[in-house]
Amino acid sequence: IGDRGATGPQGLRGPVGLKGVKGDTNSGSTYIRWGRDDCPSGAVSLYSGRVAGTKYDVRGGTSDYLCLPDNPRYGSTYTDATSPLYGVEYERWLTSSPRAHYDNMPCVVCYLATRSAMF
Repeated sequence: IGDRGATGPQGLRGPVGLKGVKGDTNSGSTYIRWGRDDCPSGAVSLYSGRVAGTKYDVRGGTSDYLCLPDNPRYGSTYTDATSPLYGVEYERWLTSSPRAHYDNMPCVVCYLATRSAMF
């Protein structure tokens, strides 16, 4: 193959393509309020529930807390798992907490349409 020749003049512009499908204009942000069962003003509650996680002395479980709904879809499913989930409870030792001793910790998943998050 020989040497490459000089670049020629730019060609004519091609026809305009078809308009694409309109994208989803819904945006917003979801977040969890731990220890609360309601969302602040302006936010919508997607669901409320209870906080769960792996017991402190169990290996292989989740390192994060989970906000599980009060009425799960598969609430009666049984598994012989080695890392079960436990409900998180308040404990009062020598503090004056507004929550009763051993109350389950609530949570709520909120949606705010006027905010967004980029990762």
